[in-house]
Amino acid sequence: MKSIVFVDLEVHATKHTVLDIGATNDRGSVLHSPSMRDLAKFLQGHDYLCGHNIMAHDLKYMKEALSQPRQG
Repeated sequence: MKSIVFVDLEVHATKHTVLDIGATNDRGSVLHSPSMRDLAKFLQGHDYLCGHNIMAHDLKYMKEALSQPRQG
């Protein structure tokens, strides 16, 4: 079965830095962290990524996490 993760970033309005990351998946796991490294680890093994305003806003901040090599 395909898996999905839902992500939302909170970004500082003027500094454009990530203040917080919230994510959950269809398995009931939850991430709450300011770390892109934690997000990259959380995203592993998921087939789909979903989020409010993800294309116009969050994705540009997530590129680092999404470009990490996938393991196993």
